[in-house]
Amino acid sequence: MQRADMPEIYHEKEVVTDTQRCRQVVHILQREIAVSLAGEGVALGREGPLTLVQVGTFYGAVYLFDILVNNELFDKGGLRLLLESDKVAKVTHSCCFLSAALFAQYAVRVRNVFDTQIAHLLISEHEGRQLPERLTLFDVTRCYSGEDNSYGWRSDVRDMWLRRLGDYWGQRPLTNEMVEFAADDAMAIIPEVYRRQYEYLEKNRLLPKFKARVEEEILVEVNQEVKDMRGRRIESTVKDIVRKMDEKYDLDSKLFEILDDDEMYALHLLHFPDAPNISEKVVNFKTKYILQELTKIEEDLHTEQVMISTRNSLGDDIKNYEKHPDERVRTKARHLRIQIYDMLLREIGRRYGGLSAPQIFTELEKQALRSLTPKSQTDPSIEPFVLAQHWIIVENDIDQALFNLRYGHPALQITKDFADRLRTYEKLELTEGT
Repeated sequence: MQRADMPEIYHEKEVVTDTQRCRQVVHILQREIAVSLAGEGVALGREGPLTLVQVGTFYGAVYLFDILVNNELFDKGGLRLLLESDKVAKVTHSCCFLSAALFAQYAVRVRNVFDTQIAHLLISEHEGRQLPERLTLFDVTRCYSGEDNSYGWRSDVRDMWLRRLGDYWGQRPLTNEMVEFAADDAMAIIPEVYRRQYEYLEKNRLLPKFKARVEEEILVEVNQEVKDMRGRRIESTVKDIVRKMDEKYDLDSKLFEILDDDEMYALHLLHFPDAPNISEKVVNFKTKYILQELTKIEEDLHTEQVMISTRNSLGDDIKNYEKHPDERVRTKARHLRIQIYDMLLREIGRRYGGLSAPQIFTELEKQALRSLTPKSQTDPSIEPFVLAQHWIIVENDIDQALFNLRYGHPALQITKDFADRLRTYEKLELTEGT
């Protein structure tokens, strides 16, 4: 990968919707050594729709390809050629969900990627961290950029809009504010973050390892084997750290005052069922951590509000905590799950307006909708829009279950919880097509 020149940055923004203009822009961008890449969407991922792709140059031009308005920009517009090109480096941050959306929704396999998230993790490991945490885009710009920038307050304003509108990036036409936010996402990491990270990796001969890790990041939400491989690597590191904690700390230690960053994060990532295989002391450590974590989540409900819905694994974590052997954990987790579901169900109608598609909801919002137990197809005790989304999720779940039974792997079985849900639906009088 070659280093691009770093002239002074200024932003020229253009929204591209016309296929012919897209071909012209792609032709211009294909001359670059490297460009920045970002994407926006609604619950962006394999299923969450990608609505906007941003590409920026080191000379300050930012092109916003509005694929919600014209999805022919990928093929007839030539955008696919740029994203799949090995000749032009794409500088991006934490590309796994964007990559999954591109692949699953448009069959685009992005190549030659410089991921600033992965660069940060490798740099942290090289400097002594065993289990570095991922950084937000704002934090990585603050960590590696040598000068103040406006991304911080802009990201705060954007988060405010995302709290209000779950389908914010599905709104059209694009407002001037949306254009600014999208352009910032693309330009925040070039040139300074990219230059500093690249030079560090090159100087310390980390580029081959970096390239392999980036390839893993591209595929981790696309290929289950890659995801499992990453999971095993992280799990091995977590257990190594926790075993050393078991030897290092006493049961009565003021644990959360003395743990270093790696130890705290390892305790966070440790699956509770693995704790008894290490020691009863570790069971105690993990239980204390879970209680502290549940308290923190409860506090977040009053500050972050529906932004909590974007925590991908939160719902599953809380369900697992409801099976914990400690009654304090079970009770607190059960109470918290009910609080979270109630909050999300109150907000769904306001956040999504008239949209009706299972792909637009976060996983936690889907779980909240599944938790409803309507007494009839048109149960008047449930807000009509929310009830309609419940039935859409149910129909989608049933279709997916039937597909798995017919075509899926033998391991894809119907769970007991899902079977119990089906039995409750059998007792309801539903009209055809529900």
